[in-house]
Amino acid sequence: MAKGPRPHVFRTSLRAYRQIRHFHRSTELLTSRAAWVLCINSAMEELQNRTFKTPTRIKKAVASIIHESAEAFIVELFMDAVEAMAHAKRVTIAPKNPHLAIRLRGCKENVLFGWKPLSPGK
Repeated sequence: MAKGPRPHVFRTSLRAYRQIRHFHRSTELLTSRAAWVLCINSAMEELQNRTFKTPTRIKKAVASIIHESAEAFIVELFMDAVEAMAHAKRVTIAPKNPHLAIRLRGCKENVLFGWKPLSPGK
């Protein structure tokens, strides 16, 4: 039985490198706008239940600014986490890597992961 030529099999890491190059060149945001709008609206509802008596709304421009700044924060956080991973001579990002990156940045509290840094005495 004659089979046709086998399809070319790329190295495992080649696809990842292509994606990295693609995202480095692109200027669009990595996450969808709809997901961020839902997240912002739920946070505003929670804030409204705690403090405000009247309903609150945000404009589309404000939602896009929050989206861009949050995405920039997350990208920088993972860049720092990758550096911490490489420093520890590992190939996988562990949960302690973003935590270490946040501690090195000097943030008092991390709202993103619900994690508070250790006090100096402990």
